[in-house]
Amino acid sequence: MNTRSEHIGKRVLIGVMSVVLSLPLLQQIFEFSETRPLDGYQKEVSYPELGFRQWLDGDFQSNADAYLNVHFGFRNTLVRAYNEFYFKVFNYSQTQGIVIGKDNYLFEENYINAHLGRDYLGEEAIAEKVEKLSYIRDVLAKENIELVVVFAPGKGSFCSDFIPDEYEPWDKQITNYEVYRDRLMASQIPFVDFHKWFDQMKDTTAYPLFSPTGIHWSRYGELLVADSLLSYLSVLREEQLVDIEYTGMRTSKVLEFTDDDAERGMNLMFNIPDLEMAYPDIRWTSDSNTVKPNAIVVGDSYYWGLFNSGFSYQAFSNGQFWYYNQDIYNNWEQGGKPKVDIDVRHNLTNTDIVILLCTDANLYKFAFGFIDENYALFSGK
Repeated sequence: MNTRSEHIGKRVLIGVMSVVLSLPLLQQIFEFSETRPLDGYQKEVSYPELGFRQWLDGDFQSNADAYLNVHFGFRNTLVRAYNEFYFKVFNYSQTQGIVIGKDNYLFEENYINAHLGRDYLGEEAIAEKVEKLSYIRDVLAKENIELVVVFAPGKGSFCSDFIPDEYEPWDKQITNYEVYRDRLMASQIPFVDFHKWFDQMKDTTAYPLFSPTGIHWSRYGELLVADSLLSYLSVLREEQLVDIEYTGMRTSKVLEFTDDDAERGMNLMFNIPDLEMAYPDIRWTSDSNTVKPNAIVVGDSYYWGLFNSGFSYQAFSNGQFWYYNQDIYNNWEQGGKPKVDIDVRHNLTNTDIVILLCTDANLYKFAFGFIDENYALFSGK
């Protein structure tokens, strides 16, 4: 009796295992279950061409292996399960550069390094950058073009209380932000310090300026920045620019825009509990006295939210976004084009405002080659 039961049990076990092992193949063929796609960049791999030469050379086999590696059934679900296991068991992110801080606050490592001064360039290097930038500003000012430096906050500095102990957050050294700030304030370059402003508002704002699971400023904080920056530019240029009118406010624990961009990049199975975040409803307003100057924003990813909100389109007549000083996005045009395809001198001398926007994590490479390139362009050195 026991032998027969064991025999039946083995058959059932083999049957169950066969079904389980066959599920990925069946899913790949029939796609009977819809799986949630992975977030982030995924390199597209096409099914390889089969030919006599490709077979003999082994190209077909290696390319087929690469194709099947990213197209087997339930891959997305299995990747999420794998990432969830490491997150829950080891408090570790499989996403490169993502650090899990205290209370599940997510950081990119470069923001922690920036806050702690681990990427400090040195006083001399920063002084040279500001000196060259002052020269560029003077050249542009003669053409009635304003050059403005805008510093965005960083997640590491704003949420420093949640940096994990293994980074020794108590051992904070001098930072690029502190030296750049002092040098810029001592210069004649117009300077807007949202890094300092966010720190001052940290305990007084009605809604969070950063979310635990995002890297960039919150949607709410981003629109505060847009309103403040427009007011500053209006005073600087002595012109009436467009206004932002707040028409409503939604709050939600289901995060939108970039408020959970770090978590989405981790591709987990289950959601990390979030704060209740704010989502203002806005309207761009203008009248017959409103001026829409041309503008170029050279910046990092902190400008994407503003750009996608319509900031360049609504506030400026020709609003260009030079992303990392490499690719150019213009208002609502689809896609970008390489900066090497344009006449830089012509673009700079035919705009009204140049804004250099940078978060503290990128100050070690501020402003992405723009300063050295245009110092050489205008000075001939």
